[in-house]
Amino acid sequence: MTFIGDLLIISKFTNFGISLYFLLRKYNIKPSTFYYKNRLFFVVKRNRKFYFKGHFYTVDGKKVFDEYIKQLLVELLSVDDPLNPEFFYKTLGSKKLSAIFRQKYNIIINHKKIHRLRKELNLIRNYHHHPKHLRKRPKNHDITKPNQYWESDIKFIPTKYDGYIPILSIIDAFDRSIVGVYIGNSIKAKDFISTLSKAIVFRGADPDYLIIRTDNGHLLKLLLLLWKN
Repeated sequence: MTFIGDLLIISKFTNFGISLYFLLRKYNIKPSTFYYKNRLFFVVKRNRKFYFKGHFYTVDGKKVFDEYIKQLLVELLSVDDPLNPEFFYKTLGSKKLSAIFRQKYNIIINHKKIHRLRKELNLIRNYHHHPKHLRKRPKNHDITKPNQYWESDIKFIPTKYDGYIPILSIIDAFDRSIVGVYIGNSIKAKDFISTLSKAIVFRGADPDYLIIRTDNGHLLKLLLLLWKN
Protein backbone atom coordinates (compact mmCIF):
# COMPACT_ATOMS: atom_id res chain seq x y z
CA MET A 1 0.00 0.00 0.00
CA THR A 2 1.36 3.42 -1.00
CA PHE A 3 0.81 6.31 1.42
CA ILE A 4 0.13 9.79 0.12
CA GLY A 5 2.67 11.13 2.60
CA ASP A 6 5.44 9.15 0.92
CA LEU A 7 4.43 10.56 -2.44
CA LEU A 8 4.51 14.09 -1.03
CA ILE A 9 7.98 13.53 0.44
CA ILE A 10 9.30 12.09 -2.84
CA SER A 11 7.80 14.96 -4.85
CA LYS A 12 9.32 17.47 -2.41
CA PHE A 13 12.83 16.03 -2.53
CA THR A 14 12.84 15.63 -6.33
CA ASN A 15 12.40 19.41 -6.54
CA PHE A 16 15.74 19.74 -4.69
CA GLY A 17 17.50 17.66 -7.32
CA ILE A 18 17.56 14.28 -5.56
CA SER A 19 17.36 11.29 -7.89
CA LEU A 20 13.86 9.93 -8.29
CA TYR A 21 15.24 6.43 -8.79
CA PHE A 22 17.02 6.64 -5.42
CA LEU A 23 13.89 7.87 -3.63
CA LEU A 24 11.68 5.17 -5.10
CA ARG A 25 14.11 2.48 -3.94
CA LYS A 26 14.36 4.14 -0.52
CA TYR A 27 10.58 4.05 0.03
CA ASN A 28 10.13 0.71 -1.81
CA ILE A 29 7.71 2.10 -4.39
CA LYS A 30 7.47 0.86 -7.96
CA PRO A 31 7.85 3.51 -10.68
CA SER A 32 4.53 2.55 -12.30
CA THR A 33 2.74 2.94 -8.95
CA PHE A 34 4.38 6.30 -8.32
CA TYR A 35 3.43 7.75 -11.70
CA TYR A 36 -0.12 6.41 -11.48
CA LYS A 37 -0.73 7.73 -7.96
CA ASN A 38 0.97 11.01 -8.72
CA ARG A 39 -1.21 11.55 -11.77
CA LEU A 40 -4.29 10.48 -9.83
CA PHE A 41 -3.86 12.83 -6.86
CA PHE A 42 -1.55 15.70 -7.74
CA VAL A 43 -1.31 16.32 -11.49
CA VAL A 44 -3.71 18.96 -12.79
CA LYS A 45 -4.41 19.10 -16.51
CA ARG A 46 -3.49 22.42 -18.08
CA ASN A 47 -4.31 23.90 -21.43
CA ARG A 48 -1.20 23.46 -23.53
CA LYS A 49 -0.40 26.19 -26.01
CA PHE A 50 1.23 24.88 -29.15
CA TYR A 51 3.71 27.07 -30.95
CA PHE A 52 4.31 26.65 -34.67
CA LYS A 53 7.38 28.41 -35.95
CA GLY A 54 5.92 28.83 -39.44
CA HIS A 55 9.02 27.89 -41.41
CA PHE A 56 11.40 25.08 -42.20
CA TYR A 57 14.84 24.83 -43.73
CA THR A 58 16.33 23.37 -46.87
CA VAL A 59 19.39 21.14 -47.06
CA ASP A 60 21.49 24.25 -47.74
CA GLY A 61 20.14 26.02 -44.64
CA LYS A 62 17.76 28.41 -46.41
CA LYS A 63 14.52 29.29 -44.67
CA VAL A 64 11.24 28.18 -46.32
CA PHE A 65 7.92 29.50 -45.04
CA ASP A 66 4.64 27.66 -44.73
CA GLU A 67 2.95 29.61 -47.51
CA TYR A 68 5.47 28.33 -50.04
CA ILE A 69 5.04 24.76 -48.78
CA LYS A 70 1.27 25.12 -49.16
CA GLN A 71 1.72 26.21 -52.78
CA LEU A 72 3.88 23.17 -53.46
CA LEU A 73 1.32 20.89 -51.85
CA VAL A 74 -1.49 22.31 -53.99
CA GLU A 75 0.62 21.88 -57.14
CA LEU A 76 1.59 18.30 -56.30
CA LEU A 77 -1.88 17.13 -55.27
CA SER A 78 -3.83 18.85 -58.08
CA VAL A 79 -2.40 16.84 -61.00
CA ASP A 80 -5.28 15.14 -62.87
CA ASP A 81 -3.40 13.78 -65.87
CA PRO A 82 -2.76 10.03 -65.33
CA LEU A 83 0.12 10.17 -67.83
CA ASN A 84 1.94 12.69 -65.64
CA PRO A 85 4.55 10.99 -63.41
CA GLU A 86 3.39 13.17 -60.50
CA PHE A 87 -0.17 11.85 -60.73
CA PHE A 88 0.44 9.21 -58.04
CA TYR A 89 1.49 11.84 -55.47
CA LYS A 90 -2.14 12.33 -54.45
CA THR A 91 -2.25 8.72 -53.27
CA LEU A 92 0.70 9.15 -50.90
CA GLY A 93 0.51 9.80 -47.20
CA SER A 94 2.23 12.51 -45.23
CA LYS A 95 5.32 10.41 -44.46
CA LYS A 96 6.01 9.66 -48.11
CA LEU A 97 5.27 13.25 -49.08
CA SER A 98 7.91 14.42 -46.62
CA ALA A 99 10.39 12.18 -48.46
CA ILE A 100 9.25 13.69 -51.79
CA PHE A 101 9.91 17.18 -50.45
CA ARG A 102 13.40 16.10 -49.37
CA GLN A 103 14.25 14.46 -52.71
CA LYS A 104 12.62 16.91 -55.10
CA TYR A 105 12.83 20.29 -53.36
CA ASN A 106 15.62 19.66 -50.78
CA ILE A 107 13.24 20.79 -48.03
CA ILE A 108 13.61 19.12 -44.63
CA ILE A 109 10.08 18.92 -43.27
CA ASN A 110 8.43 16.64 -40.75
CA HIS A 111 5.49 14.47 -41.80
CA LYS A 112 3.42 15.90 -38.95
CA LYS A 113 3.87 19.39 -40.38
CA ILE A 114 2.78 18.19 -43.83
CA HIS A 115 -0.28 16.54 -42.33
CA ARG A 116 -1.22 19.76 -40.53
CA LEU A 117 -0.83 21.84 -43.69
CA ARG A 118 -2.81 19.34 -45.75
CA LYS A 119 -5.54 19.49 -43.13
CA GLU A 120 -5.64 23.29 -43.37
CA LEU A 121 -5.91 23.04 -47.17
CA ASN A 122 -8.57 20.31 -46.96
CA LEU A 123 -6.33 17.90 -48.89
CA ILE A 124 -6.63 14.96 -46.51
CA ARG A 125 -7.95 11.78 -48.10
CA ASN A 126 -10.30 9.43 -46.31
CA TYR A 127 -8.37 6.61 -44.71
CA HIS A 128 -9.58 3.10 -45.42
CA HIS A 129 -8.73 0.38 -42.95
CA HIS A 130 -7.38 -2.52 -44.98
CA PRO A 131 -7.54 -5.96 -43.41
CA LYS A 132 -4.22 -7.66 -42.92
CA HIS A 133 -3.76 -10.78 -45.00
CA LEU A 134 -1.98 -13.74 -43.50
CA ARG A 135 1.18 -14.90 -45.17
CA LYS A 136 0.23 -18.16 -46.80
CA ARG A 137 2.87 -20.51 -48.13
CA PRO A 138 2.30 -23.70 -50.08
CA LYS A 139 1.87 -26.72 -47.83
CA ASN A 140 3.11 -29.26 -50.35
CA HIS A 141 6.57 -27.62 -50.66
CA ASP A 142 9.21 -27.08 -48.02
CA ILE A 143 10.39 -23.49 -48.47
CA THR A 144 13.30 -22.46 -46.27
CA LYS A 145 14.89 -19.58 -48.19
CA PRO A 146 14.24 -17.17 -51.08
CA ASN A 147 14.43 -18.13 -54.76
CA GLN A 148 12.91 -21.55 -54.18
CA TYR A 149 9.22 -21.02 -55.00
CA TRP A 150 7.84 -18.24 -57.20
CA GLU A 151 4.25 -17.50 -58.16
CA SER A 152 3.05 -15.51 -61.16
CA ASP A 153 -0.30 -14.10 -62.12
CA ILE A 154 -1.84 -11.73 -64.65
CA LYS A 155 -4.26 -9.01 -63.60
CA PHE A 156 -6.09 -6.42 -65.65
CA ILE A 157 -6.04 -2.86 -64.35
CA PRO A 158 -8.44 -0.16 -65.65
CA THR A 159 -7.08 2.99 -67.25
CA LYS A 160 -8.72 6.27 -68.11
CA TYR A 161 -8.29 6.16 -71.88
CA ASP A 162 -6.91 2.76 -72.96
CA GLY A 163 -9.39 0.45 -71.27
CA TYR A 164 -7.92 -2.48 -69.37
CA ILE A 165 -4.19 -3.17 -69.49
CA PRO A 166 -2.73 -6.51 -68.34
CA ILE A 167 0.04 -6.58 -65.77
CA LEU A 168 2.19 -9.65 -65.13
CA SER A 169 3.79 -9.95 -61.70
CA ILE A 170 6.08 -12.62 -60.28
CA ILE A 171 6.39 -12.90 -56.50
CA ASP A 172 8.68 -14.87 -54.23
CA ALA A 173 6.55 -16.94 -51.85
CA PHE A 174 9.20 -16.87 -49.09
CA ASP A 175 9.82 -13.14 -48.55
CA ARG A 176 6.75 -11.88 -50.50
CA SER A 177 8.83 -9.58 -52.69
CA ILE A 178 8.03 -8.81 -56.32
CA VAL A 179 10.86 -10.20 -58.45
CA GLY A 180 9.51 -9.31 -61.91
CA VAL A 181 6.84 -7.10 -63.48
CA TYR A 182 5.68 -6.60 -67.06
CA ILE A 183 3.03 -4.15 -68.32
CA GLY A 184 1.90 -3.97 -71.93
CA ASN A 185 -1.07 -3.86 -74.24
CA SER A 186 -0.98 -7.66 -74.31
CA ILE A 187 1.02 -10.36 -72.59
CA LYS A 188 2.24 -13.26 -74.66
CA ALA A 189 4.35 -16.26 -73.83
CA LYS A 190 7.55 -14.55 -74.99
CA ASP A 191 6.86 -11.66 -72.61
CA PHE A 192 6.50 -14.10 -69.75
CA ILE A 193 9.77 -15.82 -70.68
CA SER A 194 11.59 -12.50 -70.96
CA THR A 195 10.28 -11.24 -67.62
CA LEU A 196 11.13 -14.51 -65.91
CA SER A 197 14.67 -14.52 -67.34
CA LYS A 198 15.28 -10.97 -66.11
CA ALA A 199 13.93 -11.89 -62.68
CA ILE A 200 16.27 -14.88 -62.44
CA VAL A 201 19.26 -12.69 -63.32
CA PHE A 202 18.13 -9.94 -60.97
CA ARG A 203 17.70 -12.27 -57.99
CA GLY A 204 20.64 -14.51 -58.82
CA ALA A 205 18.41 -17.59 -58.64
CA ASP A 206 19.34 -21.07 -59.80
CA PRO A 207 16.75 -22.28 -62.36
CA ASP A 208 17.47 -25.94 -61.48
CA TYR A 209 16.21 -25.43 -57.91
CA LEU A 210 13.39 -23.00 -58.72
CA ILE A 211 9.69 -23.92 -58.71
CA ILE A 212 7.30 -21.61 -60.59
CA ARG A 213 3.55 -21.74 -60.12
CA THR A 214 1.09 -19.96 -62.39
CA ASP A 215 -2.63 -20.11 -63.12
CA ASN A 216 -2.03 -19.37 -66.78
CA GLY A 217 -1.66 -22.80 -68.33
CA HIS A 218 -0.47 -21.76 -71.80
CA LEU A 219 2.44 -19.79 -70.33
CA LEU A 220 3.53 -22.71 -68.20
CA LYS A 221 3.29 -25.17 -71.08
CA LEU A 222 5.46 -22.97 -73.27
CA LEU A 223 7.94 -22.53 -70.43
CA LEU A 224 8.27 -26.29 -70.02
CA LEU A 225 8.62 -26.72 -73.77
CA LEU A 226 11.44 -24.17 -74.01
CA TRP A 227 13.29 -25.61 -71.01
CA LYS A 228 13.13 -29.09 -72.50
CA ASN A 229 14.64 -27.79 -75.72
